[in-house]
Amino acid sequence: MWCIVLTKTDYTTQEYLERVRHTNDAFLSPSDLAITCFTLLSFDHPSSLLSQNPLLEYAALGWAEHSRGFDDCPTVAKYAVELLRDVDRVKLVNSIVFPPTRLYPQGLNASGLHLCSFFGLRGIAEGLLKEGQNPDLPDNEGGRPLHYAAEKGHQQMVELLLKTGQVDADARGKYGWSPLFVAVGNEHDGVVKLLLETGKVDVNVEDKHGRTPLYWAVYMGNEGVLTLLLKTGQVEIDARDEDGKTSLLMAAYRGYEGVAKLLLETGKVDVNARDQSGRTSLHWAAELGHERVVELLLKTGKVDIACDGPGWTPLFSAVAKGHKGIVKLLREFRGNAQ
Repeated sequence: MWCIVLTKTDYTTQEYLERVRHTNDAFLSPSDLAITCFTLLSFDHPSSLLSQNPLLEYAALGWAEHSRGFDDCPTVAKYAVELLRDVDRVKLVNSIVFPPTRLYPQGLNASGLHLCSFFGLRGIAEGLLKEGQNPDLPDNEGGRPLHYAAEKGHQQMVELLLKTGQVDADARGKYGWSPLFVAVGNEHDGVVKLLLETGKVDVNVEDKHGRTPLYWAVYMGNEGVLTLLLKTGQVEIDARDEDGKTSLLMAAYRGYEGVAKLLLETGKVDVNARDQSGRTSLHWAAELGHERVVELLLKTGKVDIACDGPGWTPLFSAVAKGHKGIVKLLREFRGNAQ
């Protein structure tokens, strides 16, 4: 079969395999493709071959995609477990799946279980766990399989790992990121809920920039995740990042009315908190033209319309930027205050 594939030089590997699959499904089904990828990866390959063999690269990237939906198939699972328990084969796959990047200059030294977590292959992961693979083994950057599953939003994998009772649900990677942190940052609401339900995660974990899960929920405008975090009753709602921005300041800066409303409804936010530039939430909303947020802030009756760091009032900023609706709101507020 490999000889046939290699002679089809008019197509990329994937194009050829897909063409064959659609013209004769009995020849290469998805599970056949998965097993074929496993077989190719099981051969010995000199390192110099990696950059010269697109078929090998396809196998290293494609085995997981072709296994998806078939990872409970005994034959596919057998081939997968044999491959993913072999350190040298896993190293080969890692060199293609996780090459060096700016964040990870050395690439990632993931285990077979890391790979299953990344691709969401629960059936194969169960086989590896039975083989004794460590569900909490860190990679070379401190990332656990739970980090990988949380990052990609694979809820079933997260459930499987948590049920082992052998994982640290609050483990930190290289940049201080916990599984909760990466789940929030990638907007995986279901995974966030699972992690919070363990009662073993720090909802106020900070990265090196002082950003918390709450910060990222606000930054992304994700009201669902924000609600989950607020319901814990444990979030430090006025925590600041390295620029001095609180969650409300960020909501105002981004113009997220719904997010700002949820934060204000807690009754625990400082509506007049200033960031390092001296601006309040009202300053940012007025300057950037977020009229609905300005209106929401004014309705609290607690906002300060005094000058910011550079000496501009919210009204002055709105006038300078030509936000007529906001100018009207602020003038009416000032008139009523007087």
